[in-house]
Amino acid sequence: EQNLKRMYNAVFLPLLSSLYGVKKIYYIPCGGLTQLNFDLLKNNNGIELGKLYVMSRQTFPHKLVKNQPIYKKNIKNVVIFGGITYDSSYVSHTQKPTLTPMFRNTDFNDLDNTKYEIEQIASIFNNKKIQNHIFSGANATEDSFKKNSIQPIDIIHIATHGFCLDTDADLTKNKKYTNQTNPRTNREAAMLFSGLAFAGANKTWKGTFDGQGYENGILTAYEISQLDLSKVKFVVLSACETAKGWIYDFDGVFGLQRAFKQAGAGSILMSLWKVDDQATALFMEHFYKFLLQSGDRHEALKLAQDEVKKQYPDPYYWAAWVMLD
Repeated sequence: EQNLKRMYNAVFLPLLSSLYGVKKIYYIPCGGLTQLNFDLLKNNNGIELGKLYVMSRQTFPHKLVKNQPIYKKNIKNVVIFGGITYDSSYVSHTQKPTLTPMFRNTDFNDLDNTKYEIEQIASIFNNKKIQNHIFSGANATEDSFKKNSIQPIDIIHIATHGFCLDTDADLTKNKKYTNQTNPRTNREAAMLFSGLAFAGANKTWKGTFDGQGYENGILTAYEISQLDLSKVKFVVLSACETAKGWIYDFDGVFGLQRAFKQAGAGSILMSLWKVDDQATALFMEHFYKFLLQSGDRHEALKLAQDEVKKQYPDPYYWAAWVMLD
């Protein structure tokens, strides 16, 4: 808590005199500040910034004039990915979350909690008679994402493994994957070494993909940036490190968040670090309940974090989630 107050004093306090009467703050973090959750900074009274203002995180300045909030009445169709089979053969999933600690990163084990997560989310939408379409198991393919994401969609929810190989150790550990790519520049490497895992991803990750078929199960940030996602209002990346990337002081973060914005997608709910599989499923369930109650994605984020705190007090389990508008 003291660190959060020190960061508040260093980063935010100097701006306070210019913010009288302000209720919503648009900000574009740069450098190391891109890995900071500004909503959680606390003033000297212990009150979080996110409780005092609506903190709207941005990627590019020109996006400010295009910001379109998502209201409950406008959510008509949702596409959901989760419970994905990362090996070529189908593996059945349990109906309830497992208790084994697991992260949604480059260890591409099947995630039982994502199966539970998407079933709960679908139930929430069904109760409100909101159309939703689930892709799971071997059907949650990279190709199915690409075909559906170009359609008018209010929300795309992706519960899977995410990765960002931004250190020499990461690149060395995952050579079987990185050796298959041939980036021409560092910025291109950043976009090729960040991504999401879909059905069959382990073949590519382990270097055994035989080239049969067009898609290899690894959806890179580079591939996403080449799509037209301008008809997608809201993307929920229920995976590890989806807000991470290679940081350039004047150009921002190169990774998944940049890719989705370049592709024209609306707001993005994303994670700053490796997230716990079980706690994430709980967070997402609460998030959608609150989203459909209020229609305000920022409020739903805060309320969902408060609910997860009750069961997982450590900020590690709930503070990773940030909203990018």
